[in-house]
Amino acid sequence: MLIAGLWPFANPSLSVRAAVQDPLLAHSRVDFADRLSRALLVTVTSLLHA
Repeated sequence: MLIAGLWPFANPSLSVRAAVQDPLLAHSRVDFADRLSRALLVTVTSLLHA
């Protein structure tokens, strides 16, 4: 579920890639490996402390 949810954001269409080159939209870029790693860390940590 994490991969399916993050993949489209981390691999946008050409038009979206062009748009996020605008400094005003730079915050919307997604680093797939970074986001997936953080999501997995939070998930595993919460499971271990449940």
